[in-house]
This record gives sequence, C-alpha cells and structure tokens, in this order.
Amino acid sequence: MKLQIEVFETPDAQLGKMTKKTYQNIPKYKRPVLSKESAFFLGDLIGPSITINVLEDDTLKDDTMYVSKEAKAYYYRDKDYIKLA
Repeated sequence: MKLQIEVFETPDAQLGKMTKKTYQNIPKYKRPVLSKESAFFLGDLIGPSITINVLEDDTLKDDTMYVSKEAKAYYYRDKDYIKLA
C-alpha cells in the first residue's frame, strides 16, 4: 500500500486525519491500534507525537494521510508518500 502524505491547515500542529477506509486498507501487521476515540498516534521518542483521527469523511481522499505542515516537515520532510506493504 502506498499512503500519500498531504498537508492540511490546522491550528494544532500535532493533529492529523485519514478516512476509515484508508485505515482499514493498511496491512493488519502494520496497522496501529485505535484508541476508543478512533485515533492513533505517530511519533518517536525525540519529536512531538501526532494524533491521527480516523474519520468517516467523504471529503477526504482515500489512501491519504493528512498532517500539519509542521508534522510533515518533521516526520516526512522529503516524502510525499510512504509504503506500507
């Protein structure tokens, strides 16, 4: 699976989102566990953690993860997509 990384405008630099369909398309062995709020967290031990909300939103593109420009600059600086398979 190829997951597109796109920037969206948000006042919260530690917020991201993706569709439920995209989340379900992530291979099970790489799929993060969802919290009861339908979110998961990205991060490392050094940088800020990013909360990715999994939404049922028809306005979002499938196979895309939306993050703030700060998160993209920190975690995906030279990447427009990531491979998950």
